[in-house]
Order: sequence, then C-alpha cells, then structure tokens
Amino acid sequence: MKKILTGALLAGVVISSIFIAGACSSPKVKTDNERSIEASESAKRAYELSLGETGNKDDKQPDPTTPQVVKVSIYVPGTNGITQNMDNSIDILDPDLLFAKLIELNIVDKNAKLKSFTITNDKGVLSLSGVDINNKQLMKAIANTYIDNFEELLYLTIEVDGKSSADTKDMKFDKDFKKSGSVKVNKVSAVNENNTDKNGN
Repeated sequence: MKKILTGALLAGVVISSIFIAGACSSPKVKTDNERSIEASESAKRAYELSLGETGNKDDKQPDPTTPQVVKVSIYVPGTNGITQNMDNSIDILDPDLLFAKLIELNIVDKNAKLKSFTITNDKGVLSLSGVDINNKQLMKAIANTYIDNFEELLYLTIEVDGKSSADTKDMKFDKDFKKSGSVKVNKVSAVNENNTDKNGN
C-alpha cells in the first residue's frame, strides 16, 4: 500500500513539474500599459528619425542669431509717374536706412542728406538737404516711400534746407503709381510679410 501511495505521490510531483515548466516557457502576454509604452517609444524613434540623420532636435529649431530684414516699398520717379519696387535688403525699418536705399538706387543724389524725421500722430516731417524740392515726381516718390513703409503716416511734409513748398506740405499717399513686381535682394534676407501699400494691396 505504501508503495502505491509513494508512486502516486511521485507521479503527482512529476505532473506538477511539467505544468510549472510549461507555464514558465509559455509566451508572456503583454498588458495594455506595456503596449502603450512600446507605442510611445516607437513614435519617439520615428520623430527623431524625421529630424534628420543626426537625430538632433536642435537641427530643426530656428537660429535666433540669423539676421532678419524688412520688406520695404521703394518708389522710383519717372517721366510718366512713379513706380513701386519691393526691396528686402535692409535690416530694420529705419528712416536713415530707407534714405540710404534711395541714394543707393540713384533716386536721390549721393550728396543728399536726411537731417531729421519726426512723426506726430498721423503726420510726419522729413527734413532733407541736397534734394530738388521743385522736382514733383521726386517729391511724390520720396513721400510715397515714407508713407507706405511707416504705416502710421497719412501725411508727410518734405522740407529741403528748412523750407517746404505748397506741393510738399502735408502730402498724401499718391495712389497713381505703377508696380514693377520686382524684388531686389542685395544684402541679407528675412522678410516682414506684413508690409502693404496704402492702396490696400
């Protein structure tokens, strides 16, 4: 009887061992949390690969040291009126840089000077020297250039050597102009796209 019990006990131990071994060798079922973690890691790897071969996130960030420039309207006088040209080669919207652009493009004489530029509410006064105040097309071109780019302006008085004329006092934006459609790029580049002319274009 003891032999029978001993044999049955050994058989039970063997069967239990088989079940335990089978349970240990069976594939592990992943929990929802583990699947979520793996999916997140996979998405992260895909994102890093999309940044480039280096996988460096900084590669796609804008460089704060990159110089920015402003897109400005430059009006050029002609025998049949004035023409608007777009230019994106100055660093910031500054009256002196704008006047220097007029000199660079031979719109005003190289010896011309900007003495001062002031804005009070919607009126501005541009004080110059070395410019022909009797050249009506030139005065219109200069006035349009400043009124268009300094959007708070509605009127501009141009003085030459401290004097203005009836034609250059409280000048309004002249809508009678042509558009060249050209964009000049002479120096650096980053454009302020918000600049629009007073004609609503």
